[in-house]
Amino acid sequence: MPAYLWSGALGERFRGAPRVVECDTPRHADIVVVTGSLTEPLSEAAIAVISQAPATSRLLLVGDCALGEGPMAGESPGTDKTVGLETELIQGCPVTLESLVKGVPDVTR
Repeated sequence: MPAYLWSGALGERFRGAPRVVECDTPRHADIVVVTGSLTEPLSEAAIAVISQAPATSRLLLVGDCALGEGPMAGESPGTDKTVGLETELIQGCPVTLESLVKGVPDVTR
């Protein structure tokens, strides 16, 4: 399993926080991150994968497209209302570093 290290501006903010590790299956995920548009055909498959995460997992939607907004608003329903996980939203198009710094700690509570 590869570990992702925070560096640069994020490094100081997350020093001492639990490290981020990619897992092979949503069944082992504490946080599920969704970025980009989920069009109708993709949405069903993505929701099937996300729903495999434990009920204690949190969903982090990053960017306006993942929220069903932005340039694909008419094509993408977003996922925040379609799964039963506690959801944190990070808006932006593009998402700013400040938004990530604020949103990521919120989802790790």
